[in-house]
Amino acid sequence: MKKLTGPRLMLNSSFDASDILYASGFSAVDPFVFLQAGNKKYLVVSILEAGRASANTRDVTVFTPAELSLGKKQRRQISYWALGLLRKTGVKRVDVSATFPAGVVERLRRAGIRVKLSRTAAYPQREVKSADEIERMKQSQAAAVSAMQAALALIQRAAVSK
Repeated sequence: MKKLTGPRLMLNSSFDASDILYASGFSAVDPFVFLQAGNKKYLVVSILEAGRASANTRDVTVFTPAELSLGKKQRRQISYWALGLLRKTGVKRVDVSATFPAGVVERLRRAGIRVKLSRTAAYPQREVKSADEIERMKQSQAAAVSAMQAALALIQRAAVSK
C-alpha cells in the first residue's frame, strides 16, 4: 500500500468527503477545506460550523475564513479559504485528487502553490477492511435487506383510497 507522501488538500466534495471524514472525524453539508501536512491536520469551516468542527474532530486545528486574514469578498470563496490556509501553514505544495475542482487548482497555481494531481487514494488503508469492519458491513447490509422487505410488505398491503 502506498502511503500519503506530500501535504494533501481536500474539499468536502462528494469525492473527498469520505476521506475527510476518515482523516478528521468531520463532515458537513456546507463547504469546507481540509489539509493534512505530515501529522498535522487543519480544517477551514464557516463560523457556523466552527464549534461543531472543533468538538467532532481528532487532533485537528480548526480555522474560520476570518482567521486566515482574508478580505470580505475572499471569505465567500472556498478557493481563497484553501489559499489562506496554505499561506497560514506555510505549505507551498500539495497533492490533490484527480477530481479536485480545476478552478481552485488554477487559483492556487497562480498564487505560486505547486499542485500535483494524485492518481492514488488519499488514504489507501481505507481500502483494506478489518474483521470488525467487515462484520459491521454485514450487519448493515442485513438491516437494509430487512428494512426493504418490510417496506415491500407494507406496500403490498396498502390500498388506494379515493
